[in-house]
Amino acid sequence: MSTPVVLVAGLHASARTRVVDRLLRDHPGSLAVHHDLRGVTAGRVERVVRNASTVLDLADVRLAHGCVTCTVREDLLPQLVRHAATASLLVVDLWDSVEPRSVAEALDCEEAHEILRLTCVLTALHAEHMPRRHHPRRPAERDRPAGRGRRPALSRRGPDQANRVRHRPDPARRR
Repeated sequence: MSTPVVLVAGLHASARTRVVDRLLRDHPGSLAVHHDLRGVTAGRVERVVRNASTVLDLADVRLAHGCVTCTVREDLLPQLVRHAATASLLVVDLWDSVEPRSVAEALDCEEAHEILRLTCVLTALHAEHMPRRHHPRRPAERDRPAGRGRRPALSRRGPDQANRVRHRPDPARRR
């Protein structure tokens, strides 16, 4: 049976951390993998693997041909496959600006089909940074300038990135 994988994205590290911590607490035996990109300008990416109570692995990852997305994808998949046999749930804590779609597509490869199953993509939001009115309104009612003939609106859903990820059901559950 394949191990479920959850991607946690979002621009605010504190919001992502709260979501990841809760997933780790609520699912005993789960692990989280995070790539810290603060040192990326110096060619340094730090990988952290942890459970609910402790850091299990901390390693420097070499930046693959200057591409952050490639580095995360090329290091992440082997880590997830490595830990799949012992983890009840694998949580991927994505860095602030890492697009979850590319990571989700990387998980949908021949090497991981029998081992990993992407079950959810979450976008963690920080309540203080959300608009007050989370529904469409005319620009004049929102006190926001808009171009002539344009009617911008706030999304009724979360970021569209979560809506674009393909869901691959667990083949064992079909039986």
